[in-house]
Amino acid sequence: MSPARLRVSLLLLVTLATLFHLVVGSLFWQAVGIAALALYLLTLAGKLTRMAKGLLLVAVIVSLLALWRSPNPSQLLFEASGRFAFLRPLWWR
Repeated sequence: MSPARLRVSLLLLVTLATLFHLVVGSLFWQAVGIAALALYLLTLAGKLTRMAKGLLLVAVIVSLLALWRSPNPSQLLFEASGRFAFLRPLWWR
């Protein structure tokens, strides 16, 4: 399977898993979507532009600050990553 086809398949899995989670309320599907999103981001490692890398760095720093201030960081991280699954910015292409 080519890297481009793998990325498309992962994005489809992310979207479907997130939709199932929102409709059914299953945490399993949210976890599947999060795992697929993480794999998708890993496949983009060499394809990201400098601006995309900078934006991801800023997002990671702000997320770490929010987690540091949160009374329950693991729950916040899990919920936020489930909502992040719908974002498919064009600047990642």
